[in-house]
Amino acid sequence: MVNSVVVVLGAALDDLGNPSPALLRRLQTACLLAYEKQADLLMCGGTTQPDLGASEAEVMAAFAINCGVASEQIFLENRSQNTLENAAFSHRIIQQQGWQEVMVVTQNYHIARAKLSFKSCGIQASFYSAAGKTDRVMTFFSALREVPALIWYALRVLNGHPKQLLTRN
Repeated sequence: MVNSVVVVLGAALDDLGNPSPALLRRLQTACLLAYEKQADLLMCGGTTQPDLGASEAEVMAAFAINCGVASEQIFLENRSQNTLENAAFSHRIIQQQGWQEVMVVTQNYHIARAKLSFKSCGIQASFYSAAGKTDRVMTFFSALREVPALIWYALRVLNGHPKQLLTRN
């Protein structure tokens, strides 16, 4: 029985509905980690571009299946629109499946906000940085964006927003 899961946090899709370079790195890292740990995959991400007709989670699942992951090992959280919702909406799925070990994959610069989000939703997890070559300028601006985002998330946590999301779950 598999009792661990690799949670892949969503990221942008391109205009054709394909994973962005950042999302591809997350997916590649997650698929390898799931294989190594014999873990299931939980894909997180809602519909961010309604005209595409698929959620980020559905696109991610298709990628994993193309990489050889069995569809029975893939679970979808396809409502979230941000990191805090990724954590809150994953909470129930994690409990229902009885996963004991939770591993979260995202970009290195995003890990602090992901940790805050998952911890505030009562999920103990380990965090893994997506591997692969990145554009330095894009990484710099992404990391810079994380400073105000982390402050905003901290304020939301202090105001009880995760609890509201968990009860809405």
